[in-house]
Amino acid sequence: EDALKKAEKFKLKQASKSLNRNSSLESETVQASAAVTTALFSKPQKITSEYPLRVSFILDSGSDGHICNDFSRFSNYYSKKSTAVAGSGNSEILGYGTVFMRISTGLFQLNEVAYIPSFYTSLASLIRLQAAGISLNTDRLYFYCRENEYNELKLSSTSIFSAKNLSLEKTSTLSDTKKWHERLGHPSNKVLQKVLSNQNKNPRLLPKEIPECESCKLAKATRIVKRKQPTSRATRLFYRIFVDLFSLPVSYNNKKVALLIKDDFTKIIFFYPLPNSTSSEIIRCFDSLQNYLKCQFSLEICVIHRDNDVALQKEYQNFITKHGIEDEPTAPYTPAQNGSAERSGGVISTKARTM
Repeated sequence: EDALKKAEKFKLKQASKSLNRNSSLESETVQASAAVTTALFSKPQKITSEYPLRVSFILDSGSDGHICNDFSRFSNYYSKKSTAVAGSGNSEILGYGTVFMRISTGLFQLNEVAYIPSFYTSLASLIRLQAAGISLNTDRLYFYCRENEYNELKLSSTSIFSAKNLSLEKTSTLSDTKKWHERLGHPSNKVLQKVLSNQNKNPRLLPKEIPECESCKLAKATRIVKRKQPTSRATRLFYRIFVDLFSLPVSYNNKKVALLIKDDFTKIIFFYPLPNSTSSEIIRCFDSLQNYLKCQFSLEICVIHRDNDVALQKEYQNFITKHGIEDEPTAPYTPAQNGSAERSGGVISTKARTM
């Protein structure tokens, strides 16, 4: 009996040692597998563009979701931060969207693709493909999806997982054009055509006409003005002058109004900064210019073309009556008829604000 008990104890001890040895081997295998997975897919310290599969999609039978590391491939993208577990490490997901891959039959669409820029390569989940009705024939190495009982669509395995940068080969459609138009802050069609041509090297894939954005029509609408030229143009220096009065930011010497006088014949401009827009200040500038022209060139001002500024009222009327000057006021609330001086004033005021 003692011998039988000793034999049973020996068998139990041997079985226990064998079990511990097997579990130790399994643990080492799992740890090694986790280390390889973590080294491949966890966030690296430095990702180089020399990795040959960085711009490719790899079929992954263990991933439960599609992953892409190139933001330029996304459309319908939205930000939603979360964490993806790869092996024993974690990678940050910045958002989700739709990604198109070019295959032999056209474009292959992947939905709800996670954007993880830290991944070395992009992944297509076999689980997600099978859930969408796309299966892998492991014997002949092609993908197929059954549309009905008799027909099946074959997708070549080599055409999906290409090592080219597919984002440069994507066909530009009207929806892509609208997307880039909104992303770039509603630029003009000329700028948009240049961006699309830089993305797509094949001009035949570009849309021939880009419809105007509805928001641009409303936000960028401008008033169309027909600027009728005067019936007679000046035939000598300072025969007709254009006058405009506009405000400026207060200068260091407390000047906050500017009087601009432009000669119709030579387009020369006289600029007078003023402390205020009273009639006395404006008449003083007219007297100064009139005396300068008379003394230096023996010239007289004959016509003053102006807008209906409130400062050019009673004293101004007395001035032109005294000197025999013809008055040419614009129509009420139509400063565009004084276009020559208005445009020059706009340029000067913009430069002044800039400097």
